[in-house]
Amino acid sequence: MVADTSPINYLVLLGCVDILRQLYSRVMIPSAVYRELTAEGSPGQVSAWIRTRPDWLEVLDEGACKQSELGERLRQFESPWGKQTVYC
Repeated sequence: MVADTSPINYLVLLGCVDILRQLYSRVMIPSAVYRELTAEGSPGQVSAWIRTRPDWLEVLDEGACKQSELGERLRQFESPWGKQTVYC
């Protein structure tokens, strides 16, 4: 689970985002992360990549994330960047 935009953002910009697929068979992001990566002001390369995301990247809506065991574990941690970053 990627709970922050930074890993995907910088891996796309560096041309290394495929390393996520090599390390993990499936990557999940909360819909809040998806929205931030596609928001106005997001780098064009990042926005284009996330809009045509590969099949190994799954966007979880808030309800699915809240009901998942991983979502429950993430909610136990405080994030210095705010609740939206970690909380689904």
